[in-house]
Amino acid sequence: MYYVATNIKKIRPVVLLIDPIVICWESTKFSDYNATDNKASIGQKIDDFELIEFNLATQGYDSSKHNDIEKKCIQAEVLVKEYVPLRYIMCK
Repeated sequence: MYYVATNIKKIRPVVLLIDPIVICWESTKFSDYNATDNKASIGQKIDDFELIEFNLATQGYDSSKHNDIEKKCIQAEVLVKEYVPLRYIMCK
């Protein structure tokens, strides 16, 4: 979404920095692809977290540089069950 928003220029995206402590919360889950993808691996263990391809997930999507699998990896997610309290959120 960030890539689309910055290229369309109709939306001004805001990047939120979330304290990494949320990965330790009991209800937090990890998805190696977009969580709605049928092929996504979703789980709560550190092994599930380690499936995320951080070299891809931390960069923006560029159709001229990334294939379909890499695009899926870019959409990896950390899923927090209810909400992240404001004390764990900062604006970039």
